[in-house]
Amino acid sequence: MRINICVLILLLVNPLLGQDTMRMEDILKKAKSKNQSGSGWRLENTSANSGPAQDQLANALDPYVFVVETQYRLTKDGKTYGKEDMAYFGHLFGLAISQGKELWMDPMLVRPWTIDADYEDFKTEYDAKLHQVNTTAIINGAGDKWSANNFDAKVNDHNLGVINFSGRSYQALTTSENLNSNGMLVLYFGSWDQPIDSMRKKVQFIQADWKDGRAAIQIGDHKNLLGGFYLECIPERGAIKLKLAGIVVSSTKNLKIKELLSIRSDDKLPAKEDHKDVPDKKNQQVKAEKPRITEISNKKNKKSSSKK
Repeated sequence: MRINICVLILLLVNPLLGQDTMRMEDILKKAKSKNQSGSGWRLENTSANSGPAQDQLANALDPYVFVVETQYRLTKDGKTYGKEDMAYFGHLFGLAISQGKELWMDPMLVRPWTIDADYEDFKTEYDAKLHQVNTTAIINGAGDKWSANNFDAKVNDHNLGVINFSGRSYQALTTSENLNSNGMLVLYFGSWDQPIDSMRKKVQFIQADWKDGRAAIQIGDHKNLLGGFYLECIPERGAIKLKLAGIVVSSTKNLKIKELLSIRSDDKLPAKEDHKDVPDKKNQQVKAEKPRITEISNKKNKKSSSKK
């Protein structure tokens, strides 16, 4: 669907001040417009990351966005296990957005074992637990590694993945109070093993059709899609404020389908009591054979192997 967003003036946010609502100065001055009204520029719907306006819109979100890798191990009777010769059994990559002391993300990132085909052979005998979280800021490539005793990970009542790091605070965006249908979708494409500055971005202005806190989106080819975020656009006194309204997540029915998950937290959205929504097994990754697990000792560099 197409929408038009009228822009008067967009004021620049100063990230150093921790401003919780983004304002960007004259961000659309260079944008070409087919129509112009007395109230200012009119930006037509776009489905590609072309032009300076789209680039600046996407870049304005950079201080809040992180590439996240979550690693997990198997546990049983007080012992922990990795896969083959690795320090973890499985891992998953994606994007997160900062919200004060928390990072918000696809819930699959805080429970990566639910979509790991290799875990199927062990889930009746072993539990799974996050072992380490690695974060990389896309604004400057700064990285952090967090061990299990330095973070708390959960899926909240509205099915958002949330990680809180001990003693660490981030910048935060104001969140949307309403499920506004008109907004801006920022998508990020890249590979976990490539430099952070090789990441590509794409901006779409869309009209989201929310249902039970989720909305279908048309991304097209999402090869190497790391994730994305949906921002509500609010005209206010000669400016447009952008508020965080949704996160791009995997569908609970099919990993190949991406959709928006609302971040709005009020009593009008149905809470997930068991948080067990996971994609159908037929849509998960197919493994070749049962992997070998390796016990990880508390003593540094000491491991013992076992074929289960």
